[in-house]
Amino acid sequence: MFQQITEQQQQTVARNFRHYLTQLESLKLLRELGEYHAGENRGHDQIINKKNAIEQFLQ
Repeated sequence: MFQQITEQQQQTVARNFRHYLTQLESLKLLRELGEYHAGENRGHDQIINKKNAIEQFLQ
């Protein structure tokens, strides 16, 4: 239904946002275990840098 009532751009934004949420959850575990090291994975670093904006949006 979502695809029927939204435009392609909205669908892309929603898909990316869900991806960020999933990645944040995975990275949270890595950070808690001490296995995340900034600079090792550019994609992970970008998601970590967006963490505050994502959390603010959800509130």
